[in-house]
Amino acid sequence: MQVLKDCIRERIETSAIKLFKSDGFEKVSMRKIAEDAHMTVGNIYRYYDSKDHLFESILKPTLDEIIALLSEEITDQIIDAPDKNAEFVSRVISIFLEIHNKHSEVLDILVYSCEGSSMGRPVEFVSNLLAERMRVLIDRYAQDNKLELDTHFLSHMICEALVDSFIKILYKFEDNESRRVHMLKITQVYTHLFISSLVMDRNEV
Repeated sequence: MQVLKDCIRERIETSAIKLFKSDGFEKVSMRKIAEDAHMTVGNIYRYYDSKDHLFESILKPTLDEIIALLSEEITDQIIDAPDKNAEFVSRVISIFLEIHNKHSEVLDILVYSCEGSSMGRPVEFVSNLLAERMRVLIDRYAQDNKLELDTHFLSHMICEALVDSFIKILYKFEDNESRRVHMLKITQVYTHLFISSLVMDRNEV
């Protein structure tokens, strides 16, 4: 009977995180991980069936945590409740900051190093999750103002831009207060531009 040790698993994952972060999924081999962890490739395969299995084991808990935290915040609130929407934005920003503080190295990999793996594009998955709520808001606004809009496209476009901006802000600034301020400002910019555009379109009809 195989005896799997937590200390060995930790050594493997520590080396894997370092290499996946620096080189990306596609350029890292199990042999490279084994060399960095000072063990045989065969020993790694006792713990993980494949490189993809190891990669997913490292990243999935953090991705699941992000999804769980965001899912709790996504509710069908109407667009004419700005106080509720402001609270929602503030909590989403807090989630991004919390995850970055707790899992910065894993977040780096989720953002930049998943190409070629079974994880796909986690950042896109997160933006799609937020777009579910954004679409509710845009749908309500379009109905109230009798506008014909492709709300699916608009919500995904806005949320992709927001998530991409949030990530850039996380890595641009070193303190959470600066990050929070800039995330709030960029959200306000996108929101104001979007609403202004809709109002302009309505006035031209």
